[in-house]
Amino acid sequence: MLALALALASGAASALGLGQIEVKSRIGQPFLAEIPIVSNDPSELENLQAELASPLVFARIGLQPPSGVVAELRFASALDSAGRPVIRVQPKGFRIAII
Repeated sequence: MLALALALASGAASALGLGQIEVKSRIGQPFLAEIPIVSNDPSELENLQAELASPLVFARIGLQPPSGVVAELRFASALDSAGRPVIRVQPKGFRIAII
């Protein structure tokens, strides 16, 4: 009886995951990359916000916050060319050379 109550109370667990980052831009083009979002629950995507962690968060885990080009990246939830949810990574207003 206790096991049944715990099973009913737990409900279905859902988790949002991220796939492997994929660079979409070519040499000479503005930098563009996409990170696939893995989710079984479309409602998780409705209010999704992606951004680089604050300097305070970096300090709390013992890392230096990014500087230069990395600190200027912009993250936005979007759909890829196949309609799948991704986090799109682009620079804020300038071009990054890809070598």
